[in-house]
Amino acid sequence: MELSKLDSHIFSKYPTRFKRDEKDSFLIFIAGVFKQNGYAEKDIKIRKMKDTVENNNLIVGEPNAKYLFTAHYDTPGRTGFFSLGSKLWGRTIGMGLALILGVLLALSFFFISRYIPHFTDLSFFQRYIYSLLWVLILVIAFVCVPMSLKNKNNRNDNSSGVLALLKIAELVSSDKELKA
Repeated sequence: MELSKLDSHIFSKYPTRFKRDEKDSFLIFIAGVFKQNGYAEKDIKIRKMKDTVENNNLIVGEPNAKYLFTAHYDTPGRTGFFSLGSKLWGRTIGMGLALILGVLLALSFFFISRYIPHFTDLSFFQRYIYSLLWVLILVIAFVCVPMSLKNKNNRNDNSSGVLALLKIAELVSSDKELKA
């Protein structure tokens, strides 16, 4: 399949590969593209990986080959407003802002908690722990929750690497030595 047609097909039929079934159907599609490019079915394997979470990898050819070409095929979740990689802030500024904001929130809650009726009887250590828990709740709300939601605006997230890998596979498919 021509690269521009493959590109259009992937983004219309597989815009996100976030859930397990989306990832699996995409892997099956990509395995079919390798078959179309002349790779033998016996050399195309979807392998379940033994990680902390269930991951599947598409392996084409010999896994112990001298040279390996790899690409991520899934698509990430949304980046939160305060996420370290947020487009609004950028990685460096975002990390600095998140660190400063976290420290300021923890300190402000720590000092304000002396005047909140329920917290006045707490020890220094207990107020410190509550302050850290408050920051943790905010991190979960502003960073972790958005990352667990599908990001439908991810045209470049990992798809470009898959397309590049497929183009390389197409180019080497006619050369027996390179294909091995």
